[in-house]
Amino acid sequence: MTALRHATRLLGVGLIAVALPAGAQEPRPQVQRAEVAVPASSASWVDAGLAADPGDLLVVIAAGRISVTPGSPVPAAPRATLQTFLVDADGVGGTRRNDGTLELALDTGSLTAVGAHDFLIAHDSGSVRLRVRASHPEWNSGSFRVEIIRVPARLISAPAPGGDPSRLPARS
Repeated sequence: MTALRHATRLLGVGLIAVALPAGAQEPRPQVQRAEVAVPASSASWVDAGLAADPGDLLVVIAAGRISVTPGSPVPAAPRATLQTFLVDADGVGGTRRNDGTLELALDTGSLTAVGAHDFLIAHDSGSVRLRVRASHPEWNSGSFRVEIIRVPARLISAPAPGGDPSRLPARS
């Protein structure tokens, strides 16, 4: 931890101690969990009911399979001539780059393909939202059941400064 970061952390603790009544302890942040259904037939974002802050760990686990009919490379091709795929949240071809891929975004606009299983550290603040990537959502059917777990950054220990990043400091 740099000297400035350490001083800021100490100052923050001091301010909290002043703001709380004598003997009171700062509320401990809690791990939060939400489960939502994300339909393949809609381009709209589904609000997961969780808000993330910078540094929070988000774990995403998606179950289920959807039917996806990707958009045609030839604009005039009728839908009846296109192939339909039954896919999990990693999308067509399992690459997380194609139709059928589960995507996560925060209010602020940061977007990432999360697929069937993923974890990420939030870089921005905002409500957690999910959708299925689709060229033509109206051609798709089914939904994913998605579990999101949010671990607040304050519950995650950081590596000691200048130390081995694989060794975490003891909690105080």
